[in-house]
Amino acid sequence: MRNLAGRVFLVCGAATGIGAATVRRLFAEGASVAVADINLEGARALVDELGGESPRALAAWYDQGDAQSIQQLMATTVGYFGGLDGLLANAADMKTLLEDGDLLNNDAAVWEQTLQVNVTGVAMLFRAAIPHLEGRGGTLLATSSDAASSGEPVRVAYAASKAAINAICRHVANRWGKKGIRCNVVSPGLIMTEQLQAAMDVKITEALLAKTPSPRHGVVEDVASAVAFLFSDDAEWLNGQVWHVNGGINQSN
Repeated sequence: MRNLAGRVFLVCGAATGIGAATVRRLFAEGASVAVADINLEGARALVDELGGESPRALAAWYDQGDAQSIQQLMATTVGYFGGLDGLLANAADMKTLLEDGDLLNNDAAVWEQTLQVNVTGVAMLFRAAIPHLEGRGGTLLATSSDAASSGEPVRVAYAASKAAINAICRHVANRWGKKGIRCNVVSPGLIMTEQLQAAMDVKITEALLAKTPSPRHGVVEDVASAVAFLFSDDAEWLNGQVWHVNGGINQSN
């Protein structure tokens, strides 16, 4: 990718899955990366895998439901690396996902927790990052989901939160694009993480693959590749876009 080497990126929700794959890809491209997660032990393990804490890698704790910890995370990252070139807001609240049903089943607590982490948390991350990018340009990215547009019978709070993320990113692109800030979304479809592969029945896996116009399921590296491209100068003409990384199964906007 063009001009990733030497740049500084903050990946939030980085200890496992898509976030961890993105950290590995950016680091391999020569970038410096702050590995941020509420799971500090997992973030530290990933940094150890990259060779340990160094001028190019830092593990940091934050809670995406806590605006004060987000401000502290940004101060720590910029203070450690001396600046910021991009941020990926990848974390989402997964605790309420198991309780997230339809409109009649969800109580206010499910909505409040989901939106606090998935929507307000992303907005606060972007709010903290923008002042550090305005003078130098940079890229803000967020992980959304095809649930935002697929119209599922359940997970309504999660789907609504991801649709809101799409709207936030388009707002940022419109408001700060002239100041050199790009903001885009990666919207994964079904991504076969190790945990999902272990938990999902083989027949269900095969049935889902049969509906996909691709010869295999998606893996975390597919999303990480899209993120790396969107962070790079090769994507400098892309702004306010929602990229569906899903093998073509859902081609809606």
